[in-house]
Amino acid sequence: MDATLLAPRTGSGAPTRLVRAWRSLQRVELGWFVLIGLGYGLSDLGSLADLPAGVSPWPTVARLVLIPLLASLILVPFWLPAARHPATGPARTRLLAGAALAGAMAGMALLWPLVRWLQWPTVGDLMRQAKGHPMFSEWQWGNFAGDVLTVFLPAALAFVLFDLVGRRRENARRLHELQAEQQCLAREALAARLAALQAQLEPQFLFEALVDIEQAYARAGADAVPRLDALIHHLRVALPRLRDGSTTLATETELLASWLAVAQHRLPVPATLQADWPPALGATPLPPMLLLPLLQAAFAQRPGAPAAGQPAPAARLLARQDGDGFELALEIQAAAPCPDAETLEALAARAQAAWRCPLALRCDGDAGGTRFVLRLACTPSCG
Repeated sequence: MDATLLAPRTGSGAPTRLVRAWRSLQRVELGWFVLIGLGYGLSDLGSLADLPAGVSPWPTVARLVLIPLLASLILVPFWLPAARHPATGPARTRLLAGAALAGAMAGMALLWPLVRWLQWPTVGDLMRQAKGHPMFSEWQWGNFAGDVLTVFLPAALAFVLFDLVGRRRENARRLHELQAEQQCLAREALAARLAALQAQLEPQFLFEALVDIEQAYARAGADAVPRLDALIHHLRVALPRLRDGSTTLATETELLASWLAVAQHRLPVPATLQADWPPALGATPLPPMLLLPLLQAAFAQRPGAPAAGQPAPAARLLARQDGDGFELALEIQAAAPCPDAETLEALAARAQAAWRCPLALRCDGDAGGTRFVLRLACTPSCG
């Protein structure tokens, strides 16, 4: 059941709401009523054994099958407005019962003259004819009320049953949405905590960078101003992530590039980061606080500033969509060993805790460089 059909609507009249309810009929709902009509009619086929000899059973079979089916279909336009109404509790029960009664009365009012025009008798009508009585009884309010009651009782039960099933499905859907939202909020909170944890580990790096910049200014070094600008840019990129706790491929790339710009004067790290991925992937969500620790781990065992005349290593970030998955590779063209297995597993476990889909992280390192490969089974979004 569509949640939008249960919400109260304003600014539209009763005819508009009625037409909207009729147009909202779903195939499965129509199938329910068809099955009820056929089942009700087929349950009386056993009475054909009482037909008088020599009488064709086909008109009676047509009445036993088609008339309940038509009566069931006539109930549909009465059930839809009641089912789509936002009323709850006893008011909704009364509304469904009233719709069932109105549908039963309308069905009998239409089917009585139709049966007489088509001359489709029941077994009882043929028995009356065999006894010399008119095949069809005259219109009487008592007979009409009895037929209405015969239709009303199963119709009311069916209306209530359909409503209970629809409400249960709607509640299950809403519960699923709330659970998904709760998981998103939990992941965002964890991402914010991870960002705050990373911020607690950064002061030493920032303090040493500030000391280096102060010394560069003291000796009137030409690189003092660019280094201070790089540090300011890094702070502008990193600090907002402490508030929102979310990250994407584009923001992580900018964070890595800003960190490299600050660290290049103290560590043998690449001066820039080459980004190799389609612009459309920039908004792809990523596990928080994973790429920067990977980059830092790659140079953890290579302290010291780059030697004079020694070419700076190169770094490249590659990303590609792979079916429903996503693969990210951080390549560092420098002889840096991979982090130990325990460190790599800890990073992967921390990322998995804030990520709904399975992920895999591996590192391939040799004399030519280090390559971190992150494989995500999907790219979920909490937006």
